[in-house]
Amino acid sequence: MYQRTDAGSLVGKALANHAVKKVFALQGGHIDPILYGMKHVGIEIIDTRHEQGAALMAEAWALKTGDTGVCAVTAGPGLTNAVTGLSNAFINGTPMVCLAGRRPMAHADAWTLQELDQLRLVEPITKWAKSVASAERAAEYVRNAFAQARSPRLGPTYLDIPVDILSQPIDAHLLDSVAQPISETGPMPNGSDIDLLVDLLQKAERPIVVVGSGAHWSRAHDSLTSFANTYKVPIYSANAGRGIISDSDPWCFGPAAPAGSFIEASTNADLIICMGVRLGYLFMNGALFQGAKLVRIDINGGELATGFPGQVNIQADVKATCDALLDAYKSGSSHQEWADKLAKTASEAKKAFASVELGPNGLIHPAAAVSAMVDVGGPDASYVTDGGDAMTYGMAGFPANHPGQLLGTSVYFGALGVGIPYAIASSLSAPDKPCLLWVGDGAFGFNAIEFETAIRHKIPFVAVVANNGVWGMSYHGQGLMFGYDELVSVEIGDVAYHELVRSLGGYGEKVTELKDLRPAIERAIESNLPACINVTIDKDAVSFATQAMASIGFGG
Repeated sequence: MYQRTDAGSLVGKALANHAVKKVFALQGGHIDPILYGMKHVGIEIIDTRHEQGAALMAEAWALKTGDTGVCAVTAGPGLTNAVTGLSNAFINGTPMVCLAGRRPMAHADAWTLQELDQLRLVEPITKWAKSVASAERAAEYVRNAFAQARSPRLGPTYLDIPVDILSQPIDAHLLDSVAQPISETGPMPNGSDIDLLVDLLQKAERPIVVVGSGAHWSRAHDSLTSFANTYKVPIYSANAGRGIISDSDPWCFGPAAPAGSFIEASTNADLIICMGVRLGYLFMNGALFQGAKLVRIDINGGELATGFPGQVNIQADVKATCDALLDAYKSGSSHQEWADKLAKTASEAKKAFASVELGPNGLIHPAAAVSAMVDVGGPDASYVTDGGDAMTYGMAGFPANHPGQLLGTSVYFGALGVGIPYAIASSLSAPDKPCLLWVGDGAFGFNAIEFETAIRHKIPFVAVVANNGVWGMSYHGQGLMFGYDELVSVEIGDVAYHELVRSLGGYGEKVTELKDLRPAIERAIESNLPACINVTIDKDAVSFATQAMASIGFGG
Protein backbone atom coordinates (compact mmCIF):
# COMPACT_ATOMS: atom_id res chain seq x y z
CA MET A 1 0.00 0.00 0.00
CA TYR A 2 1.25 3.49 -0.91
CA GLN A 3 1.35 5.22 2.49
CA ARG A 4 4.20 7.69 2.30
CA THR A 5 3.78 11.47 2.29
CA ASP A 6 5.86 13.01 -0.47
CA ALA A 7 5.86 15.80 -3.05
CA GLY A 8 3.15 13.91 -4.95
CA SER A 9 0.94 14.30 -1.88
CA LEU A 10 1.45 18.06 -2.03
CA VAL A 11 0.56 18.08 -5.72
CA GLY A 12 -2.66 16.18 -5.01
CA LYS A 13 -3.63 18.57 -2.21
CA ALA A 14 -2.88 21.62 -4.36
CA LEU A 15 -5.01 20.24 -7.21
CA ALA A 16 -7.88 19.56 -4.81
CA ASN A 17 -7.63 23.13 -3.51
CA HIS A 18 -8.12 24.30 -7.11
CA ALA A 19 -11.36 22.25 -7.26
CA VAL A 20 -9.90 19.79 -9.80
CA LYS A 21 -12.28 16.83 -10.11
CA LYS A 22 -10.75 14.97 -13.05
CA VAL A 23 -7.26 14.63 -14.47
CA PHE A 24 -6.46 13.04 -17.83
CA ALA A 25 -3.29 10.99 -17.69
CA LEU A 26 -1.24 8.11 -18.95
CA GLN A 27 0.66 6.27 -16.25
CA GLY A 28 4.46 6.18 -16.11
CA GLY A 29 6.91 5.45 -13.32
CA HIS A 30 8.12 9.03 -13.27
CA ILE A 31 4.68 10.30 -12.17
CA ASP A 32 3.47 7.52 -9.85
CA PRO A 33 3.68 9.75 -6.75
CA ILE A 34 1.48 12.36 -8.49
CA LEU A 35 -1.09 9.73 -9.41
CA TYR A 36 -1.20 8.40 -5.85
CA GLY A 37 -1.40 11.94 -4.52
CA MET A 38 -4.43 12.63 -6.70
CA LYS A 39 -6.10 9.34 -5.83
CA HIS A 40 -5.76 9.97 -2.11
CA VAL A 41 -7.68 13.28 -2.32
CA GLY A 42 -10.47 11.81 -4.46
CA ILE A 43 -9.53 13.16 -7.88
CA GLU A 44 -10.74 10.87 -10.66
CA ILE A 45 -8.01 9.84 -13.08
CA ILE A 46 -9.11 9.21 -16.67
CA ASP A 47 -6.22 7.14 -17.95
CA THR A 48 -5.85 7.26 -21.72
CA ARG A 49 -4.08 5.19 -24.37
CA HIS A 50 -1.89 8.01 -25.71
CA GLU A 51 -0.65 11.24 -24.16
CA GLN A 52 -1.99 13.29 -27.08
CA GLY A 53 -5.45 12.10 -26.07
CA ALA A 54 -4.82 13.09 -22.44
CA ALA A 55 -3.72 16.60 -23.37
CA LEU A 56 -6.64 17.12 -25.76
CA MET A 57 -9.13 15.86 -23.18
CA ALA A 58 -7.73 18.33 -20.66
CA GLU A 59 -8.15 21.15 -23.17
CA ALA A 60 -11.69 20.03 -24.00
CA TRP A 61 -12.57 19.92 -20.30
CA ALA A 62 -11.54 23.56 -20.06
CA LEU A 63 -13.43 24.54 -23.22
CA LYS A 64 -16.53 22.73 -22.01
CA THR A 65 -16.59 23.89 -18.39
CA GLY A 66 -14.65 27.16 -18.43
CA ASP A 67 -12.37 25.75 -15.72
CA THR A 68 -8.67 24.91 -16.05
CA GLY A 69 -8.01 21.46 -17.53
CA VAL A 70 -5.26 19.22 -16.16
CA CYS A 71 -3.26 16.40 -17.74
CA ALA A 72 -0.38 14.34 -16.36
CA VAL A 73 2.21 12.61 -18.53
CA THR A 74 5.42 10.75 -17.90
CA ALA A 75 8.91 11.88 -18.86
CA GLY A 76 10.54 11.93 -22.30
CA PRO A 77 8.28 10.36 -24.92
CA GLY A 78 5.30 10.82 -22.63
CA LEU A 79 5.78 14.56 -22.94
CA THR A 80 6.63 14.56 -26.65
CA ASN A 81 3.38 12.69 -27.30
CA ALA A 82 1.49 15.52 -25.58
CA VAL A 83 3.06 18.29 -27.66
CA THR A 84 0.18 18.53 -30.16
CA GLY A 85 -2.34 18.97 -27.36
CA LEU A 86 -0.22 21.62 -25.67
CA SER A 87 0.29 23.42 -28.98
CA ASN A 88 -3.44 23.35 -29.71
CA ALA A 89 -4.20 24.88 -26.30
CA PHE A 90 -1.47 27.48 -26.76
CA ILE A 91 -2.80 28.66 -30.12
CA ASN A 92 -6.39 28.59 -28.82
CA GLY A 93 -5.55 30.38 -25.56
CA THR A 94 -7.03 27.57 -23.48
CA PRO A 95 -6.09 27.43 -19.78
CA MET A 96 -4.69 24.04 -18.84
CA VAL A 97 -1.90 22.66 -16.67
CA CYS A 98 0.35 19.89 -17.90
CA LEU A 99 2.13 17.99 -15.12
CA ALA A 100 5.06 15.86 -16.24
CA GLY A 101 7.64 13.53 -14.79
CA ARG A 102 11.32 14.07 -15.35
CA ARG A 103 14.50 12.07 -14.97
CA PRO A 104 16.21 12.31 -11.52
CA MET A 105 18.15 15.51 -10.90
CA ALA A 106 21.03 13.38 -9.70
CA HIS A 107 21.23 11.69 -13.12
CA ALA A 108 21.26 14.85 -15.25
CA ASP A 109 23.37 14.58 -18.42
CA ALA A 110 24.16 10.93 -17.73
CA TRP A 111 22.06 9.30 -20.49
CA THR A 112 19.56 7.99 -17.99
CA LEU A 113 16.10 6.65 -18.94
CA GLN A 114 13.92 9.16 -20.83
CA GLU A 115 16.50 11.95 -20.63
CA LEU A 116 15.33 15.06 -22.50
CA ASP A 117 15.64 18.82 -22.11
CA GLN A 118 11.92 19.08 -21.49
CA LEU A 119 11.75 22.76 -20.57
CA ARG A 120 13.35 23.85 -23.84
CA LEU A 121 10.90 21.63 -25.71
CA VAL A 122 7.75 23.18 -24.21
CA GLU A 123 8.77 26.80 -23.71
CA PRO A 124 7.60 27.89 -27.22
CA ILE A 125 4.19 26.24 -26.78
CA THR A 126 3.32 27.20 -23.20
CA LYS A 127 2.83 30.44 -21.31
CA TRP A 128 4.98 29.34 -18.39
CA ALA A 129 7.23 26.33 -17.94
CA LYS A 130 9.07 25.38 -14.77
CA SER A 131 10.69 22.45 -13.01
CA VAL A 132 10.10 21.97 -9.28
CA ALA A 133 13.26 22.80 -7.35
CA SER A 134 12.47 21.11 -4.03
CA ALA A 135 9.90 18.68 -2.69
CA GLU A 136 8.62 21.11 -0.06
CA ARG A 137 7.72 23.71 -2.71
CA ALA A 138 5.71 21.40 -5.01
CA ALA A 139 2.32 22.86 -4.01
CA GLU A 140 3.63 26.41 -4.49
CA TYR A 141 4.63 25.56 -8.05
CA VAL A 142 1.22 24.01 -8.78
CA ARG A 143 -0.52 27.12 -7.47
CA ASN A 144 1.66 29.28 -9.70
CA ALA A 145 0.93 27.07 -12.72
CA PHE A 146 -2.81 27.60 -12.27
CA ALA A 147 -2.43 31.35 -11.70
CA GLN A 148 -0.30 31.71 -14.83
CA ALA A 149 -2.75 29.64 -16.93
CA ARG A 150 -5.63 31.96 -15.97
CA SER A 151 -3.78 35.29 -16.30
CA PRO A 152 -4.00 37.27 -19.56
CA ARG A 153 -3.47 35.94 -22.16
CA LEU A 154 -4.86 32.58 -21.01
CA GLY A 155 -3.09 29.41 -22.11
CA PRO A 156 -1.37 26.18 -21.09
CA THR A 157 1.32 26.00 -18.44
CA TYR A 158 3.82 23.24 -17.82
CA LEU A 159 5.32 21.88 -14.63
CA ASP A 160 7.65 18.92 -14.35
CA ILE A 161 9.02 17.33 -11.22
CA PRO A 162 12.21 15.25 -11.26
CA VAL A 163 11.35 11.83 -9.93
CA ASP A 164 13.90 11.95 -7.08
CA ILE A 165 12.34 15.20 -5.86
CA LEU A 166 8.81 13.92 -6.46
CA SER A 167 9.30 10.78 -4.36
CA GLN A 168 11.16 12.55 -1.55
CA PRO A 169 9.37 12.16 1.83
CA ILE A 170 8.12 15.39 3.41
CA ASP A 171 6.70 16.43 6.78
CA ALA A 172 2.98 15.59 6.73
CA HIS A 173 2.22 18.93 8.41
CA LEU A 174 3.06 20.65 5.11
CA LEU A 175 -0.24 19.34 3.71
CA ASP A 176 -2.10 21.58 6.16
CA SER A 177 -0.41 24.71 4.86
CA VAL A 178 -1.12 24.31 1.13
CA ALA A 179 -2.37 27.73 -0.01
CA GLN A 180 -5.72 28.40 -1.67
CA PRO A 181 -5.99 29.50 -5.33
CA ILE A 182 -5.32 33.06 -6.38
CA SER A 183 -8.58 34.85 -7.24
CA GLU A 184 -9.19 35.98 -10.82
CA THR A 185 -10.03 39.57 -11.65
CA GLY A 186 -9.88 40.81 -15.23
CA PRO A 187 -9.02 44.42 -16.13
CA MET A 188 -11.96 46.82 -15.93
CA PRO A 189 -12.79 49.31 -18.68
CA ASN A 190 -12.42 52.94 -17.71
CA GLY A 191 -15.38 55.29 -17.63
CA SER A 192 -14.36 57.34 -20.65
CA ASP A 193 -14.16 54.20 -22.81
CA ILE A 194 -17.66 53.15 -21.74
CA ASP A 195 -19.04 56.63 -22.45
CA LEU A 196 -17.49 56.47 -25.94
CA LEU A 197 -18.97 53.01 -26.60
CA VAL A 198 -22.43 54.12 -25.48
CA ASP A 199 -22.23 57.13 -27.80
CA LEU A 200 -21.10 54.97 -30.74
CA LEU A 201 -23.92 52.48 -30.17
CA GLN A 202 -26.53 55.23 -29.95
CA LYS A 203 -25.40 56.83 -33.21
CA ALA A 204 -24.84 53.63 -35.21
CA GLU A 205 -27.47 52.55 -37.73
CA ARG A 206 -26.02 49.15 -38.62
CA PRO A 207 -23.96 47.86 -35.68
CA ILE A 208 -22.84 44.29 -35.03
CA VAL A 209 -20.85 42.67 -32.24
CA VAL A 210 -18.48 39.75 -32.84
CA VAL A 211 -17.61 37.72 -29.75
CA GLY A 212 -14.79 35.21 -29.52
CA SER A 213 -13.08 32.95 -27.02
CA GLY A 214 -12.38 35.84 -24.66
CA ALA A 215 -16.09 36.06 -23.92
CA HIS A 216 -16.13 32.38 -22.96
CA TRP A 217 -13.20 32.62 -20.55
CA SER A 218 -14.72 35.77 -19.10
CA ARG A 219 -17.89 33.75 -18.32
CA ALA A 220 -19.83 36.54 -19.98
CA HIS A 221 -22.94 34.55 -20.95
CA ASP A 222 -25.52 36.37 -18.83
CA SER A 223 -23.92 39.79 -19.20
CA LEU A 224 -23.54 39.53 -22.98
CA THR A 225 -27.11 38.28 -23.40
CA SER A 226 -28.45 41.20 -21.36
CA PHE A 227 -26.28 43.64 -23.28
CA ALA A 228 -27.51 42.36 -26.66
CA ASN A 229 -31.17 42.54 -25.66
CA THR A 230 -30.82 45.94 -24.00
CA TYR A 231 -28.91 47.68 -26.80
CA LYS A 232 -30.64 45.64 -29.52
CA VAL A 233 -27.42 44.76 -31.35
CA PRO A 234 -26.92 41.67 -33.57
CA ILE A 235 -24.33 39.30 -32.12
CA TYR A 236 -22.11 36.87 -34.08
CA SER A 237 -19.82 34.39 -32.35
CA ALA A 238 -16.62 32.54 -33.18
CA ASN A 239 -14.38 29.82 -31.74
CA ALA A 240 -15.02 29.19 -28.01
CA GLY A 241 -17.39 32.15 -28.09
CA ARG A 242 -20.01 29.97 -29.84
CA GLY A 243 -22.84 29.49 -27.36
CA ILE A 244 -21.84 32.36 -25.10
CA ILE A 245 -25.13 33.82 -26.33
CA SER A 246 -27.66 31.20 -27.31
CA ASP A 247 -28.38 30.64 -30.99
CA SER A 248 -32.04 30.73 -29.95
CA ASP A 249 -31.76 34.30 -28.64
CA PRO A 250 -33.43 36.81 -31.00
CA TRP A 251 -30.25 38.93 -31.06
CA CYS A 252 -27.90 36.04 -31.79
CA PHE A 253 -27.28 35.67 -35.53
CA GLY A 254 -25.10 32.56 -35.47
CA PRO A 255 -21.47 31.92 -36.35
CA ALA A 256 -19.05 34.56 -37.57
CA ALA A 257 -18.44 32.52 -40.72
CA PRO A 258 -19.35 32.59 -44.43
CA ALA A 259 -22.49 30.55 -43.74
CA GLY A 260 -25.51 32.61 -42.73
CA SER A 261 -25.63 36.40 -42.75
CA PHE A 262 -22.18 37.24 -41.37
CA ILE A 263 -20.57 38.31 -44.64
CA GLU A 264 -23.53 40.57 -45.42
CA ALA A 265 -23.39 41.99 -41.90
CA SER A 266 -19.65 42.59 -41.75
CA THR A 267 -19.44 44.24 -45.16
CA ASN A 268 -22.42 46.55 -44.60
CA ALA A 269 -22.14 47.44 -40.91
CA ASP A 270 -21.20 50.97 -39.87
CA LEU A 271 -19.99 49.87 -36.40
CA ILE A 272 -18.29 46.57 -35.53
CA ILE A 273 -17.38 45.79 -31.93
CA CYS A 274 -15.06 42.80 -31.47
CA MET A 275 -15.09 41.35 -27.97
CA GLY A 276 -12.37 38.84 -27.15
CA VAL A 277 -11.80 38.03 -30.82
CA ARG A 278 -8.50 37.24 -32.54
CA LEU A 279 -8.34 38.98 -35.90
CA GLY A 280 -6.47 36.27 -37.78
CA TYR A 281 -6.97 34.87 -41.27
CA LEU A 282 -10.56 33.92 -40.39
CA PHE A 283 -11.36 37.64 -40.59
CA MET A 284 -8.72 38.51 -43.19
CA ASN A 285 -6.63 39.80 -40.27
CA GLY A 286 -9.33 42.40 -39.69
CA ALA A 287 -9.41 43.75 -43.25
CA LEU A 288 -12.93 42.27 -43.55
CA PHE A 289 -14.08 45.04 -41.20
CA GLN A 290 -12.35 47.99 -42.83
CA GLY A 291 -15.59 49.52 -44.12
CA ALA A 292 -16.88 50.18 -40.61
CA LYS A 293 -15.74 51.91 -37.46
CA LEU A 294 -13.93 49.12 -35.61
CA VAL A 295 -13.83 48.78 -31.83
CA ARG A 296 -11.62 46.07 -30.35
CA ILE A 297 -11.99 44.90 -26.75
CA ASP A 298 -9.62 42.29 -25.35
CA ILE A 299 -8.15 41.36 -22.01
CA ASN A 300 -4.72 41.15 -23.65
CA GLY A 301 -3.14 44.28 -25.04
CA GLY A 302 -0.95 42.19 -27.32
CA GLU A 303 -4.02 40.99 -29.22
CA LEU A 304 -5.17 44.59 -29.69
CA ALA A 305 -1.81 45.45 -31.21
CA THR A 306 -1.96 42.57 -33.71
CA GLY A 307 -3.76 42.63 -37.04
CA PHE A 308 -6.01 45.36 -38.37
CA PRO A 309 -6.00 48.27 -35.89
CA GLY A 310 -9.25 49.38 -34.33
CA GLN A 311 -10.21 53.04 -34.29
CA VAL A 312 -10.98 52.34 -30.62
CA ASN A 313 -8.97 49.76 -28.64
CA ILE A 314 -9.94 48.86 -25.08
CA GLN A 315 -7.94 46.49 -22.91
CA ALA A 316 -10.60 45.07 -20.62
CA ASP A 317 -12.46 41.95 -19.60
CA VAL A 318 -15.48 41.15 -21.80
CA LYS A 319 -17.90 40.49 -18.95
CA ALA A 320 -16.80 43.61 -17.09
CA THR A 321 -17.28 45.66 -20.26
CA CYS A 322 -20.79 44.31 -20.85
CA ASP A 323 -21.72 44.98 -17.22
CA ALA A 324 -20.39 48.53 -17.45
CA LEU A 325 -22.34 49.14 -20.67
CA LEU A 326 -25.51 47.91 -18.98
CA ASP A 327 -24.94 50.24 -16.03
CA ALA A 328 -24.40 53.16 -18.43
CA TYR A 329 -27.47 52.48 -20.59
CA LYS A 330 -29.84 55.42 -20.99
CA SER A 331 -31.65 54.92 -24.25
CA GLY A 332 -30.73 53.33 -27.52
CA SER A 333 -31.40 53.54 -31.21
CA SER A 334 -33.67 50.96 -32.77
CA HIS A 335 -31.75 48.61 -35.03
CA GLN A 336 -34.75 46.42 -35.79
CA GLU A 337 -34.87 47.04 -39.53
CA TRP A 338 -31.18 46.19 -39.84
CA ALA A 339 -31.65 43.11 -37.65
CA ASP A 340 -34.66 41.93 -39.63
CA LYS A 341 -32.68 42.10 -42.86
CA LEU A 342 -29.85 40.02 -41.39
CA ALA A 343 -32.29 37.58 -39.82
CA LYS A 344 -33.94 36.98 -43.19
CA THR A 345 -30.59 36.13 -44.81
CA ALA A 346 -29.62 33.87 -41.89
CA SER A 347 -32.97 32.08 -41.99
CA GLU A 348 -32.72 31.46 -45.73
CA ALA A 349 -29.19 30.06 -45.34
CA LYS A 350 -30.33 27.78 -42.51
CA LYS A 351 -33.23 26.47 -44.58
CA ALA A 352 -30.93 25.88 -47.55
CA PHE A 353 -28.52 23.89 -45.36
CA ALA A 354 -31.34 21.78 -43.93
CA SER A 355 -32.81 21.07 -47.37
CA VAL A 356 -29.69 19.35 -48.72
CA GLU A 357 -29.93 15.57 -48.88
CA LEU A 358 -27.71 14.01 -51.54
CA GLY A 359 -24.41 14.92 -53.15
CA PRO A 360 -23.47 14.96 -56.86
CA ASN A 361 -23.14 11.16 -56.98
CA GLY A 362 -26.45 10.45 -55.23
CA LEU A 363 -24.75 9.57 -51.91
CA ILE A 364 -25.41 11.21 -48.55
CA HIS A 365 -24.35 14.87 -48.45
CA PRO A 366 -22.34 15.98 -45.37
CA ALA A 367 -24.91 18.70 -44.59
CA ALA A 368 -27.68 16.07 -44.54
CA ALA A 369 -25.74 13.94 -42.04
CA VAL A 370 -25.21 16.94 -39.76
CA SER A 371 -28.92 17.82 -39.99
CA ALA A 372 -29.84 14.24 -39.06
CA MET A 373 -27.60 14.45 -35.99
CA VAL A 374 -29.29 17.67 -34.88
CA ASP A 375 -32.73 16.14 -35.46
CA VAL A 376 -31.85 13.34 -33.06
CA GLY A 377 -29.69 15.23 -30.56
CA GLY A 378 -31.92 18.27 -30.28
CA PRO A 379 -31.00 21.78 -29.14
CA ASP A 380 -29.20 20.83 -25.92
CA ALA A 381 -26.98 17.85 -26.76
CA SER A 382 -23.20 18.20 -26.64
CA TYR A 383 -21.80 18.51 -30.18
CA VAL A 384 -18.22 18.03 -31.37
CA THR A 385 -16.87 18.34 -34.90
CA ASP A 386 -13.45 17.34 -36.19
CA GLY A 387 -11.77 17.42 -39.58
CA GLY A 388 -11.33 19.78 -42.51
CA ASP A 389 -14.45 19.75 -44.66
CA ALA A 390 -16.28 17.80 -41.96
CA MET A 391 -15.60 20.48 -39.36
CA THR A 392 -16.87 23.16 -41.74
CA TYR A 393 -20.24 21.45 -42.08
CA GLY A 394 -20.46 20.73 -38.37
CA MET A 395 -19.78 24.31 -37.34
CA ALA A 396 -22.36 25.54 -39.87
CA GLY A 397 -25.09 23.10 -38.84
CA PHE A 398 -24.73 22.35 -35.12
CA PRO A 399 -26.48 24.56 -32.55
CA ALA A 400 -24.64 26.48 -29.85
CA ASN A 401 -27.19 27.33 -27.19
CA HIS A 402 -24.97 27.44 -24.13
CA PRO A 403 -21.26 27.89 -23.39
CA GLY A 404 -19.11 24.90 -24.30
CA GLN A 405 -21.92 23.07 -26.09
CA LEU A 406 -20.11 23.03 -29.44
CA LEU A 407 -16.42 22.11 -29.71
CA GLY A 408 -14.39 21.63 -32.85
CA THR A 409 -11.08 21.59 -34.65
CA SER A 410 -9.13 24.80 -34.06
CA VAL A 411 -9.56 27.12 -37.03
CA TYR A 412 -6.09 28.52 -36.37
CA PHE A 413 -3.94 25.50 -35.46
CA GLY A 414 -6.00 23.07 -37.53
CA ALA A 415 -4.98 19.95 -35.61
CA LEU A 416 -7.07 17.02 -36.81
CA GLY A 417 -7.81 14.22 -34.36
CA VAL A 418 -9.25 16.33 -31.55
CA GLY A 419 -12.74 14.89 -31.98
CA ILE A 420 -12.65 11.65 -30.00
CA PRO A 421 -10.74 13.14 -27.02
CA TYR A 422 -13.01 16.21 -27.08
CA ALA A 423 -16.12 13.98 -27.16
CA ILE A 424 -14.90 11.97 -24.18
CA ALA A 425 -14.34 15.11 -22.11
CA SER A 426 -17.63 16.62 -23.31
CA SER A 427 -19.57 13.53 -22.30
CA LEU A 428 -17.86 13.45 -18.90
CA SER A 429 -18.71 17.08 -18.21
CA ALA A 430 -22.38 16.75 -19.21
CA PRO A 431 -23.32 13.10 -18.56
CA ASP A 432 -27.06 13.84 -18.59
CA LYS A 433 -26.99 14.87 -22.26
CA PRO A 434 -26.16 12.87 -25.40
CA CYS A 435 -22.80 13.70 -26.95
CA LEU A 436 -22.59 13.56 -30.75
CA LEU A 437 -19.34 13.75 -32.70
CA TRP A 438 -19.21 14.48 -36.44
CA VAL A 439 -15.75 13.46 -37.61
CA GLY A 440 -14.01 13.09 -40.94
CA ASP A 441 -12.69 9.62 -41.73
CA GLY A 442 -9.16 10.99 -41.89
CA ALA A 443 -9.45 12.78 -38.55
CA PHE A 444 -11.00 9.67 -36.95
CA GLY A 445 -7.76 7.73 -37.36
CA PHE A 446 -5.55 9.95 -35.23
CA ASN A 447 -7.00 9.02 -31.84
CA ALA A 448 -9.30 6.10 -32.65
CA ILE A 449 -7.76 3.97 -29.89
CA GLU A 450 -9.22 6.36 -27.31
CA PHE A 451 -12.51 4.56 -27.95
CA GLU A 452 -11.00 1.90 -25.68
CA THR A 453 -10.52 4.59 -23.02
CA ALA A 454 -14.18 5.58 -23.31
CA ILE A 455 -15.33 1.95 -23.18
CA ARG A 456 -13.18 1.16 -20.14
CA HIS A 457 -14.42 4.23 -18.26
CA LYS A 458 -18.02 3.79 -19.46
CA ILE A 459 -18.19 7.19 -21.16
CA PRO A 460 -20.87 7.07 -23.89
CA PHE A 461 -20.83 9.20 -27.03
CA VAL A 462 -21.76 8.69 -30.67
CA ALA A 463 -19.21 9.30 -33.43
CA VAL A 464 -20.74 9.72 -36.85
CA VAL A 465 -17.89 9.19 -39.32
CA ALA A 466 -18.00 11.04 -42.63
CA ASN A 467 -16.58 8.19 -44.68
CA ASN A 468 -15.87 9.50 -48.16
CA GLY A 469 -12.60 7.61 -48.56
CA VAL A 470 -10.46 10.74 -49.03
CA TRP A 471 -8.82 13.59 -47.16
CA GLY A 472 -11.71 15.78 -48.31
CA MET A 473 -10.29 19.28 -47.97
CA SER A 474 -7.03 18.23 -49.64
CA TYR A 475 -8.80 16.15 -52.29
CA HIS A 476 -10.85 19.14 -53.42
CA GLY A 477 -8.11 21.66 -52.71
CA GLN A 478 -5.78 19.89 -55.12
CA GLY A 479 -8.57 19.22 -57.59
CA LEU A 480 -9.76 22.82 -57.71
CA MET A 481 -6.26 24.23 -58.03
CA PHE A 482 -4.44 21.63 -60.15
CA GLY A 483 -7.15 19.44 -61.68
CA TYR A 484 -8.80 16.26 -60.49
CA ASP A 485 -6.83 14.15 -62.97
CA GLU A 486 -3.62 14.58 -60.95
CA LEU A 487 -4.21 14.11 -57.21
CA VAL A 488 -1.44 13.19 -54.77
CA SER A 489 -1.76 11.27 -51.47
CA VAL A 490 -5.40 12.09 -50.80
CA GLU A 491 -7.02 8.64 -51.00
CA ILE A 492 -7.87 6.70 -47.83
CA GLY A 493 -10.34 4.06 -48.94
CA ASP A 494 -13.48 2.61 -47.42
CA VAL A 495 -12.54 1.45 -43.91
CA ALA A 496 -14.85 -0.42 -41.54
CA TYR A 497 -14.48 2.02 -38.65
CA HIS A 498 -17.64 0.69 -36.99
CA GLU A 499 -16.14 -2.80 -36.86
CA LEU A 500 -13.08 -1.42 -35.11
CA VAL A 501 -15.25 0.13 -32.40
CA ARG A 502 -17.33 -3.04 -32.09
CA SER A 503 -14.17 -5.10 -31.67
CA LEU A 504 -13.22 -2.93 -28.69
CA GLY A 505 -16.60 -3.48 -27.04
CA GLY A 506 -18.50 -0.46 -28.34
CA TYR A 507 -21.54 -0.10 -30.58
CA GLY A 508 -21.17 0.16 -34.36
CA GLU A 509 -23.26 0.36 -37.52
CA LYS A 510 -22.68 1.04 -41.20
CA VAL A 511 -25.11 3.43 -42.97
CA THR A 512 -25.30 4.03 -46.71
CA GLU A 513 -28.84 5.46 -47.09
CA LEU A 514 -30.00 8.75 -45.58
CA LYS A 515 -33.30 7.24 -44.42
CA ASP A 516 -31.36 4.86 -42.18
CA LEU A 517 -29.16 7.45 -40.49
CA ARG A 518 -31.51 8.90 -37.88
CA PRO A 519 -32.66 5.47 -36.61
CA ALA A 520 -29.01 4.35 -36.43
CA ILE A 521 -28.04 7.37 -34.31
CA GLU A 522 -31.03 6.74 -32.04
CA ARG A 523 -29.99 3.11 -31.55
CA ALA A 524 -26.44 4.21 -30.81
CA ILE A 525 -27.62 6.61 -28.10
CA GLU A 526 -29.91 3.96 -26.62
CA SER A 527 -27.00 1.51 -26.41
CA ASN A 528 -25.38 3.80 -23.80
CA LEU A 529 -22.00 2.73 -25.18
CA PRO A 530 -19.26 4.57 -27.01
CA ALA A 531 -20.57 4.18 -30.55
CA CYS A 532 -19.54 4.61 -34.17
CA ILE A 533 -21.93 5.16 -37.06
CA ASN A 534 -19.87 4.73 -40.22
CA VAL A 535 -21.66 6.76 -42.92
CA THR A 536 -20.92 6.62 -46.64
CA ILE A 537 -20.62 10.27 -47.69
CA ASP A 538 -20.45 11.70 -51.21
CA LYS A 539 -16.81 12.66 -51.77
CA ASP A 540 -17.71 15.16 -54.50
CA ALA A 541 -19.56 17.45 -52.10
CA VAL A 542 -17.30 20.50 -51.69
CA SER A 543 -17.54 22.81 -48.68
CA PHE A 544 -17.59 26.60 -49.01
CA ALA A 545 -14.43 26.72 -46.86
CA THR A 546 -12.47 24.53 -49.26
CA GLN A 547 -13.66 26.56 -52.24
CA ALA A 548 -12.64 29.79 -50.51
CA MET A 549 -9.20 28.45 -49.56
CA ALA A 550 -8.56 27.10 -53.05
CA SER A 551 -9.48 30.47 -54.53
CA ILE A 552 -6.54 32.05 -52.67
CA GLY A 553 -4.16 29.23 -53.58
CA PHE A 554 -4.29 27.11 -50.44
CA GLY A 555 -5.25 23.47 -50.84
CA GLY A 556 -6.17 22.50 -47.28
